[in-house]
Amino acid sequence: MADFETQIVVIAGGPAGLSAAVQAAEDGADVILIEKNAAVGGAANMGMGPLAIGTKYQQRQMIDVTVEKCLKMFMEYTHYNIDGRLVKRYFDQSAETIEWLEDMGVEFEGAFKYFTKSEATWHIVKTDQGIGPRAASFMNKALFARAQELGVEFMLETAGKKILKDDEGKVCGVLAVDKDGKEITIACMAAAAVPAPIRNSSRRRPDSHSEKTCSTSRFRAMSATASRWPGKRARPSFRSVSSRRRTLKASMNFRQLYRTF
Repeated sequence: MADFETQIVVIAGGPAGLSAAVQAAEDGADVILIEKNAAVGGAANMGMGPLAIGTKYQQRQMIDVTVEKCLKMFMEYTHYNIDGRLVKRYFDQSAETIEWLEDMGVEFEGAFKYFTKSEATWHIVKTDQGIGPRAASFMNKALFARAQELGVEFMLETAGKKILKDDEGKVCGVLAVDKDGKEITIACMAAAAVPAPIRNSSRRRPDSHSEKTCSTSRFRAMSATASRWPGKRARPSFRSVSSRRRTLKASMNFRQLYRTF
């Protein structure tokens, strides 16, 4: 018998996990997020902001950058050792994600270059301390507050150990360990494991026809192992999601890990 029960379990509470939890809750799902540390945000609390293309900040700054140009640059930079389809989706929806974050009260200083020869796609979060390290922690706080507002349940100092599947190969739960070392089981209909980016994951052979991988070692996105949950309501940019639960390994821009391809 499970110790807890919900519809979606999100494993890891960095910005990707927080965003996945918020998006799922906004779509009407019951969500539990487990995080091995005592606080959410992860290493991104030391960062400064996400990548985005086609935003109002770039337009105001007269920055001429397109998804097509950035996609070509990125694919060549990584020697095509990644799934270009996922990268393009990341780029296509990145501007909308900035607006989504702004709806939660996140503000941005503008668009900047990450290094000299890059394009100005780095959107630094505005803080009361000026531009500098840890700016992204303000974004994580906003995501955390929104998740709490939506009723997401947080279980801190609880590490995810395994995504459980039934005899048909469908996700049915998550095995975790709490701060006292006790194993707990959370029954669920879908799960999203959102750790730090996995290097060279494209070299790993998928376990099944429904699992996909991509390398994101230089990509400012979050890795995710996600089972899709058919939300009770969909945003205009969503496509309908199959009711069959699938496990997918992918890298997407924050909440996009929750979306179907």
